[in-house]
Formats: sequence, C-alpha cells, structure tokens
Amino acid sequence: MTLQRPVEDAVTESLREQAARREADVQRERYRLVARATNDSIWDWDIQADQVERSAAFYEVYRYAPEQTEPSGAWWVSRIHPDDRERVARSFEAIIHGEGDSWSQQYRVYRGDGSIATVLDRAYALRDASGKAIRMVGSAVDLTERVQMENALRDREDRLRLATWAADVGTWRIDLGTWADTRDASLNRILGLEERETTQPMEDWLSRIHPEERDTVRVMTERCLEGLCIYDKIHRIIRPDGSIRWVHDRGRLICNEAGSPMFLTGAVVDITELKQLEEERAQLLRREQLALAQSEQDRLRAEDASRMKDEFLAIVSHELRTPLTVILGWARLIKDTRLDPERLARGVEAIERNAQAQAQIVDDLLTVSRIITGKLRISTVAVDLAALIDAAVEVIAPTAKAKDIEIHVEVGEGLGEVSGDPARLQQILWNLLSNAVKFTPKRGLITVRASRSDGQVILAVADNGKGIARSFLPYVFDRFRQGDSSPTRAYGGLGLGLAIVRHLVELHGGTVEVESQGEGRGATFTVTLPLHAAPGAPCAPPPSASSLRVTLEDAMRAPLVGLHVLLVEDEPDTREIIALVIEQAGAQVLTACSAAEALSVLERQRVDVLISDIGMPGESGYTLIQQVRAAERDALRRIPAIALTSYARIEDRRRALAAGFQRHVAKPIDPSGLIRVIADLAGRA
Repeated sequence: MTLQRPVEDAVTESLREQAARREADVQRERYRLVARATNDSIWDWDIQADQVERSAAFYEVYRYAPEQTEPSGAWWVSRIHPDDRERVARSFEAIIHGEGDSWSQQYRVYRGDGSIATVLDRAYALRDASGKAIRMVGSAVDLTERVQMENALRDREDRLRLATWAADVGTWRIDLGTWADTRDASLNRILGLEERETTQPMEDWLSRIHPEERDTVRVMTERCLEGLCIYDKIHRIIRPDGSIRWVHDRGRLICNEAGSPMFLTGAVVDITELKQLEEERAQLLRREQLALAQSEQDRLRAEDASRMKDEFLAIVSHELRTPLTVILGWARLIKDTRLDPERLARGVEAIERNAQAQAQIVDDLLTVSRIITGKLRISTVAVDLAALIDAAVEVIAPTAKAKDIEIHVEVGEGLGEVSGDPARLQQILWNLLSNAVKFTPKRGLITVRASRSDGQVILAVADNGKGIARSFLPYVFDRFRQGDSSPTRAYGGLGLGLAIVRHLVELHGGTVEVESQGEGRGATFTVTLPLHAAPGAPCAPPPSASSLRVTLEDAMRAPLVGLHVLLVEDEPDTREIIALVIEQAGAQVLTACSAAEALSVLERQRVDVLISDIGMPGESGYTLIQQVRAAERDALRRIPAIALTSYARIEDRRRALAAGFQRHVAKPIDPSGLIRVIADLAGRA
C-alpha cells in the first residue's frame, strides 16, 4: 500500500499532463483555424520569453518572407514607424504592468518591401497570479487602403469647399427623415450670418426667404420631392440687417438604392448684381438663359481647346524627339565606334536630314506664333505663278518619286502674274504638295491645276490618297487639329501646315477650300488669289529647287582666302563648328565669347567681317554693334557685321538691321549660305 499510492499519483499526474497537452493542441488548432478563417494578422506573444507566433496572413499582408522576420516582440516594435514607435512602446509597457487587460493602437509600420502600412492592432493580456501580463494575443488589421480613401475623400472635400468659397457658391442639404437643413459656411455668408457650417430646421431657411416668394419655394420643394420637377428657383432672401439679396437656388433629389428619397441637396449663388442689371434692362432674364447656355458651350469649347492643345503638345514632343533620337543615336555611334565609310556617310546624311526636320518644326511653330500674335507680314510684288509651281513641284519631286507618286501639272494658258509674297506663296504651295504626298499611297497620283477666271487665279492640288472624313472637314484648317492625334496614328507631323496655308492665303486676300468625298477617296485643296500685282511692281522669281540644293562644296568654290573674320559666340560647341565652317572656306577666324572680349580683339587685330550672336550673358550683340558703330576709328566703325542668332522672327531681323548689322542669319545655319553672306559683305561674291 505504501508504494501503490505514489505510483497512482504519478499516473494521475501523467494523465493530467497528457490532457493538458491535448487541450493545448486543441487550442492551438483552434487558433490556426481562426487564423485561416480571417485575413487579419493574428499574433500570440509570450512576453516572458519574448517569442511571437504569427499567423500565415501576417506574411501575406505585410509582405515579409519568413526568413526576413524574427519571432520576437522587440523585432516588430523596431519595424514601427519612428514617429509612432515611442507611443506604441509606452502603451505596451502600460498593459504589461497592469493597466487593463485590453489594448488597442493604430500606427504605421514598414512592410517587407519597404512600403508603409497603417494598422489597427488590438489584443488582450493574460496575467499570472501576481497580475503581471505573461502573454498577449491579438490581431492587426491593415487599414492602409481605408486611410488612403479617407485622405482622398478629405482632400476632395477640402478642394470642393475651397472651390465653392472662391466662386461664392453656398451648398445645402436637407435630411428628408428629420427635415434638418445643413448649410455650409459659404451659404451662411451669403445669408449674412456667421461664416461657419450649421444645421438647423428647414423652417429657418424658409424664414429667410422673402415673404412674397416663400410659398412658391415651398411648392417647388414639394413638387421636386414628388419627382415632378427639378428644384431650380431664383428668389430673394432677407438678411438679418434687413438688406435683400437675389439668389439662384438649384438642387436635386438623392435617393437610396431602393429608390426612396433620402436628401434634397443643392447650391445657392448670389446673383444680386445680375438682378440689379435686370431692373435696368427688361430683357436680362432672356439674356441670363442665353448666357447659361453659352457658358456651357464655352466650357465645352474650352475643354475641347484644352484637349487639342494637350494633344498638340504631345505631338510636338513626339515629332521633336523622333529626329533627336536619330541624331543622338548616330552621333554616339560615330563617336564611340569605328564605322566603315559607307555607314559613316549614311549616318551623317541621317543627322543632317533629321536636323533639317527639327528646324522645319521650329519654323512652323514660329510661324504659328507670329500668326497668333498678328505679327506675320508679307511683302507684295508681282510673282510668276507658273514658275513658282514648277519650282515647288521640283522641290517635292524626290519625295514623291520615293513613293512612286506621279505629279501631273496642268497650267492654263495666259496664267499671268499674281500679287503676293514669293516666299510665302512658295510656302503655301509646298505645304499643300507635301500634305498631298504624305497622305497619298504608293503609285498614287497628285494633280496641280492653275487657271485664271474673273480676275482671279485658281490653284488646286488634288490627290487620290487617304481622303478626309466628312465630320472632320470643318476643322481641317484649325490650329491644333488633326484627323488622328492618337499614339497609333499612321502619319507624322504637327498638323500646323494647313492652318499656316489658310492664314497665308488670307493675308494675300484670297481663300482656301477643301473637298473630299470621304476617307479613302482623296482630297482637293483649292486656293483662290487676286490675279494682278500693283502697277509697276517688279516680278519676283520664285526660289528655285536648284538654289535650295547648293552644297557646302559649291560654296567653297568662292573661298574666303585672306579674310580675317571675328566670330563672337558664347556657346562653345556652336562657336567651334561655325569657326570650322568659315576656316574651311579659307578665312582666318578669330573668336570671342563675349562683347567685351570682342571689343578687345577689334582694338588689337585686323578684322574684315564681324559675326556676332545676339543673346549673350552680360552684354548682348545689340550692345556690341552699337559700340562698334560708335567707335572713334573710322575703319572700326565701317566693319561689315552679321547678326548670327536663334532669334529668327521678322521683327528680330528688323531690329538687328536697325541696330547696325548689315545681315541677319538665323540659326541653325546653312554653312554654304553663311559663306555666301560673308563673301558678299567682303566683296568676294
């Protein structure tokens, strides 16, 4: 009996331990089932051992791999955002030392990928016999998306509140369950009350309406609630100081998903000044209605114009970056690799071709800028239109030939002269021809017709190409308009060519029209111009294609050997390439990077021709030429001078010549053209 009792006690204790282990296993399995049934991160912290067991959802929600974590409470605290860490750590200490059994904190924590999450963490503490917390079990809910949504909603509310305040618009909402009227600060300001949001019975609002209109407002409210009308009323209100204001009150019914009315909400605009004008003009009500309609049309037009400008800027970016990609690509290849002569020549040609394309884009943008500002002018003389057509066709012929497009010219007998600016007329015809070539497929046909009729010249460019959708015909000549401005459009360009054509034609006193039977059926552009020039006006020949194809090698046949040229340019790369071009023509080139340095060179050295940039740090090219023309030495005052500048407008040219330069050459330069200008000024032409 003595030995049997301890054995029985041992067995009993063993059974108890097994039951406890089974109960622990059951509880642990329940914990796992709960963790699997929710997306929340559930954690169990053994405070004495500082060991934390986390559910599988923790790793998914907070984007940690198991190997990135440590099973301790201290590690999790270290991941809390520094601005929240001390507050959360203090709250942990408080519950551990006996301040309540439940714990809850909202804080920010770093996820495994470095992003920040906002969590709501709640837990309960298990205490020992002495009351000290020995274990905490809790769950953390990821509130990040909800916080972001709340912040976005708060931001929208703030912006709406600011917009209504700036526009002097007050808003209201009537709860149809309680008939409580909530007014924002702007509406209370209109009512002459304290500028803050308030809630009061709807009768308070009705009491502020002029007695003569109170019943009609009440009736309209009832009709709106019955779904018989939209709440829209112009009426008077009486402020506490007795002054009367006119307001335009508009609202609508808000229903729940079941279709039951919940709120009547709307906005009030103070229109007192408008009603004062109405007293002076009996027709103001009609004008207000028209003005409201016009305002909506203006808004739509403004939105349309804004959209077109955005599309236009995207196209400009695309059209500038496309040739720039070629230029930079070939330039880096030439710089960094050894290319065979054939490929090197191809690269140089590609750089030149794409640089010219960029220059054309800049020219078009400047032309449109001058059109918009009304600064575009023409110099009218008598122009031989037949010769101009031949020259324009000759220029566009290589491009057309590359697509196997035939250009057929039909010029009527006795076409005669037309009154106009030869360069601008050339631009009109070239833009129409290049447009036709662009939108005509391979092996297509372009026809140019010119005839005279009733004291006018009729010039038509027709193609059998892509054609124009009827819906787009009214907008063909608009700026910032393209038939297809999407990223997948098949044709490049800025869409400014036809807008430039229209304006140039109108400057010549003519008209331009377009006809097309629809997409895929070609298009015909018809220009009508006055026939005769003013009496005695000289006939100006159009720029010929051959003159446009003069090469640098041709220019070198009239070398500048023996000439001393001073080049003033602050940009080193530009200074180097221009100096090289001039030296290749045989001249000796002196360089300066500022007006002061140029004056110093002019005092010491012999200079036959001065070439100066206009925009330079410190003193401009205008200041330099003024100082040269005011010099004491006669030889210095008489030095021929060329303004070489990126300021390429007509008014820029006039200003340069007025300042004392004999020539104005716009960047980017045509090397052969620059050499001819230098030779001409030096008497070598």
